[in-house]
Amino acid sequence: MLKRKVSARPLHFIQVKKIIDSFFKKIVNKYKFYKILAGIIKLI
Repeated sequence: MLKRKVSARPLHFIQVKKIIDSFFKKIVNKYKFYKILAGIIKLI
């Protein structure tokens, strides 16, 4: 029982990390997009 809990925990942690990573990537991509957009607007 205890062994199963320990082995299940890292798997859950990895899943959560993947979700957080993809969430941050979305934010970074949006930020980059807006930064580029702002740069284009400044040029115009």
